Amino acid sequence: MNTVSFDPQIVRDWVYQALRKPMPPHVAQLETLLVNVYNQACQEKLAVPRMLGPNIPASPSLTDIPPNLQNMIRGVVWDLIIQGILIPGIPNQLGSTGLPAFVISDWGKKCLESGEYVSFDAFKYLSRIETDIPGFDAIAKQYLKDALASFRIEAYLSSAVMTGVAAERLVILLRDTVSKALPTGTRQQKFKADTSGRSINRVFQEIWRRLEPNQDVLAAYLDREDVKVEIFGIFDLIRKTRNDAGHPTGRQIIRDEADSMLHLFPVYGKTVYATMDWLNKNGLV
Repeated sequence: MNTVSFDPQIVRDWVYQALRKPMPPHVAQLETLLVNVYNQACQEKLAVPRMLGPNIPASPSLTDIPPNLQNMIRGVVWDLIIQGILIPGIPNQLGSTGLPAFVISDWGKKCLESGEYVSFDAFKYLSRIETDIPGFDAIAKQYLKDALASFRIEAYLSSAVMTGVAAERLVILLRDTVSKALPTGTRQQKFKADTSGRSINRVFQEIWRRLEPNQDVLAAYLDREDVKVEIFGIFDLIRKTRNDAGHPTGRQIIRDEADSMLHLFPVYGKTVYATMDWLNKNGLV
C-alpha cells in the first residue's frame, strides 16, 4: 500500500476538480469522488495504481486508495458540507438521505465555478493574492485572513468589516507612495497636511486629485479603461459596506454580498499596486 504523504491543499484542489465533473446518479457520489481523486493522484505519480499487467492499470476499488488519502478527501467533504457547498443525500431518492450520497447546492456550484479566488478556501485565496501581487502587504493580508475566516463561519458582517480594513490599508500605502512621488517642498508638504488625520474618504479624494492629471497615462500603463473605477469605485463600495457593517445600523450583510466584496478586492489590490509601481518609476510633477 502506498503510504506517501499528500499535500492537503493539493488534495483540496483535486476534490474541487472532481466535483466540477458530472457524477453518475446511480453510484454513491462519495465513492466516485474518492476514486476520481485517487486517479488524479496516480496521474500525478503521487500514488501507485494496482496493475493487471504491464501497462494495464486495474479499475480502482476503495481498498486500493491509501487510507490517509481517503481520510483527507472525507475531511474536505465534511468541510464543504459544513459550509453548505455539499448537501448529504439525494432528493426524492428513498434510502439516499445521507452520505455516501450527496448533491452540490446552488451556492456550491457558484463556489466551485469561481476560479482563481475562492472565498471558502482561505489558503487558496491568499496564495493567489501573493502570486498576483508580489510583496503584498502583511498587514492587509492579516485583515484579509480574518475576513476569510469570518466568511467561513457565516459571520458576514465581520467579513465585510475586515475586507474594508484591508482595503483601507492599501489606501494608506498608496497615500505614502503618492507623497514620495511628489516633488519635495510645498506640494509634498501640502499633500501631507491635506491627508494627515483626515477621514479615509478625504485621504482618497486627495490622492485622486494628484493622480487625476495622469489618469490617461496611468490607464495606458496599467492597460485599464478607467483606473478611477478600479480603484476609487471598488474602494468606495467596500468602504461604504464596511461602514454600514461596522456601526449599529441594523444593516444585514448576506453571503453573496460578502462574497462579492472578497472577489472585488483582488481587482482593486492589483490596480493599487500597479499604480504604486508607476509612481515609483515616474513620480509626479
